[in-house]
Amino acid sequence: MRLARSHPIFSAVSLLSLLALLLLPAQSALAGGCCLVATIKSLDTGRVFVSNRGQVTDGYDFTSFRAFTDFQVITTAPARSGPAYEVDRDGWDHLLYYPGVAGAPGAVYYEGLYNGSSEYDHHWYAVPPEQDAALRRVLAAQGLTPATAQRQWFFVLAIFAITALGLASLYLALGAYTRPPTRRALTAAAAR
Repeated sequence: MRLARSHPIFSAVSLLSLLALLLLPAQSALAGGCCLVATIKSLDTGRVFVSNRGQVTDGYDFTSFRAFTDFQVITTAPARSGPAYEVDRDGWDHLLYYPGVAGAPGAVYYEGLYNGSSEYDHHWYAVPPEQDAALRRVLAAQGLTPATAQRQWFFVLAIFAITALGLASLYLALGAYTRPPTRRALTAAAAR
């Protein structure tokens, strides 16, 4: 029995179709970011912001691999204190972001991938100034900056203090009329 060869044009079309079918999921997986969810936690206030893939916040997609640094300039650990943010991208990778403070440039410590490793793991990277400024604006808009938390804390403390003073003055003002008379007061009233 002789095998029949298919027409060459049909072989090429089927091969290209198979190739397109295999590459289509890879493109959609890479579009928009490296993960589905980015969780950003302020280490100073404990507040958390969650960003989903495709959710653009003031021009930023936090699920993008290069959202916090361009990974171009390796630097040393910042010798300063200031706000810090822990970033977990969907169990895919983990990093710490330190915004620029008082003229010092921002820095990212890339702890690395959870299930694997890369050439970026366990290095400090400088954050370009324009990217650092944009990130600080976005994080401040989400209420993750320590200054916002400090203002809220003072506001709550002021309301508590005003309420406590009001209740104390009310107690002192009305307390004299609501206390039962003492024996001394009763004997003094009877002697008159």
